[in-house]
Amino acid sequence: MKRILISYEYFLPAFKAGGPVQSIANMARQLCDSYELYIVCSNSDAGESGPLPGILSDTWTDFENGVARVYYISQEKKKFATIREIVQEIKPDYIFANGIYSFLFSLAPILVHSKAKKIMSVRGMLHPGALSVKSLKKNIFLSVFKIMGIQNKVTFHVTDEKEAGYVKKVFGEKVEIAIADNFPKQIRASAHAYKNVNELKLVSVALISPMKNHLLVIEALRNVTSKVVYDIYGPIKDTDYWTECKKEIAKLPTNIIVNYMGDLQPENLVSTLAQYNAFILPSKSENFGHAIYEALACGVPVITSYFTPWNNLEEQEAGLNVDISDISDITKAIDKLALADNETFLRWSNGASQLAKIAVSFEDTKLKYSRLFL
Repeated sequence: MKRILISYEYFLPAFKAGGPVQSIANMARQLCDSYELYIVCSNSDAGESGPLPGILSDTWTDFENGVARVYYISQEKKKFATIREIVQEIKPDYIFANGIYSFLFSLAPILVHSKAKKIMSVRGMLHPGALSVKSLKKNIFLSVFKIMGIQNKVTFHVTDEKEAGYVKKVFGEKVEIAIADNFPKQIRASAHAYKNVNELKLVSVALISPMKNHLLVIEALRNVTSKVVYDIYGPIKDTDYWTECKKEIAKLPTNIIVNYMGDLQPENLVSTLAQYNAFILPSKSENFGHAIYEALACGVPVITSYFTPWNNLEEQEAGLNVDISDISDITKAIDKLALADNETFLRWSNGASQLAKIAVSFEDTKLKYSRLFL
């Protein structure tokens, strides 16, 4: 059985880094019968310095009864030599590095001398919306990346043709690219609370940062006339941005209530989403949007931007796409779902869960990964 060494800065029980953690965990669950899987990561969560609870650092540990072996690197051992030792010990047939901007977990596994086929999953990081955030720092890193010739040492993993175009725009037309969808979590739709006319229980689950556009949602709520409760879950990645959000929350009319609910553990996601009428995340970009998919799979209609794979939502009665350059468009979308009666909501809830079912084929996705790891 061939060996795959997967590297990313964070892995379960870490969850504050968002979608890539879930993508890697879901991929491991789907591929463990066909490959020996080894995962190397840090022993902390995003934005945290202390070790994750309940894990052993600097040694191989078991993940989910043999799905994979995981090596959580301590702060003291975060250095190139540690990555080199792990690669030399495992002798993988494939190195699957995730992300672009981490020297230790994105670049170091690629730079270690090894006969392994080297694959780099860009994880949405080259989308124009993603590149627009902290653009100077990212452009400097990408310049160094190209000077080192990393783009000639790897096959880039992307999730669709559009993302392939972003890679070529940054690294040139001659780079090697393989397309394989992300593996989402397998979820069943559940029962929901009764939907009252002129009321809406709205939720976001995401890192709180400009990329996710929470501030835009709050500003759009200012002109909504229905009664809306908007609950925000997720780690605060950008404290200055959250301060702006809180200032706008204080200006909202009395019919709008916004609550910050803190972090949401992945195992509580499905039961939490079932408490709401709609999910909103008008992101500047999403490579896949695990939280969006999970909301749809739970039967929760979604309001999101056009910069995700989840478009044409209204035609499928699964939600609404909005123009994030026009706040009034977001206001109209919220109003439309708030005005819906329970019968309409149930129809849209069914449309959401049906879209999730047809959007993802686990067997087709497995086949694409088998071609990636040839």
